[in-house]
Amino acid sequence: MKITLFSDSIISNNIKNEKIKKLFLSLLKKEKQNNNLRTVSNRGGFQTNDIKNKILEEFLITSSAHMLTSNYKFKKSVKFILNNFWINENLKNNYNTPHLHLGQNVDFSGAYYLKAPKNSGNIFFESNDPSREMFETFKSFIEPSFDFQNYIDFEPKDNDFVLFASNLRHGVMPNKTNEKRISVSFNLMIRE
Repeated sequence: MKITLFSDSIISNNIKNEKIKKLFLSLLKKEKQNNNLRTVSNRGGFQTNDIKNKILEEFLITSSAHMLTSNYKFKKSVKFILNNFWINENLKNNYNTPHLHLGQNVDFSGAYYLKAPKNSGNIFFESNDPSREMFETFKSFIEPSFDFQNYIDFEPKDNDFVLFASNLRHGVMPNKTNEKRISVSFNLMIRE
């Protein structure tokens, strides 16, 4: 018998919505024209400040709620609340350093990929437990699996919607293309 302990997981779905995508992209254009940017984990590229938009907030909440209730069994009725969202545009060689989205009002974080060309920067996740590195020798003897991993990356595609626990360390690899990689990042909390 195998029992999985202390696991972390991500949830992903591909959600195509051209109307929503156009609205996000028009907001990005407006924010760039107003030079409304910040630097947090991004190295190069453009990251907007937090954006307020009821239609897009509802899209992020509804999509997240559907994915979470489809993958986890909740014991009672809960409310999904969007803390904030912002838009990222990464050009060639731009990337995001490893980071966490911590705070007492953040339970899940996510990314919605508006444009993600091949080789434009995989999202990666790192274990918060550095002792997992001790299993490198053992991992070389077994077929690949998610057990004992301390680092995993995923190549996003257009319209991928990804959710993960906000305390899961993550980042984005450099964009190796001449095309823009555009994503929306957000934080969500769950309350009764």
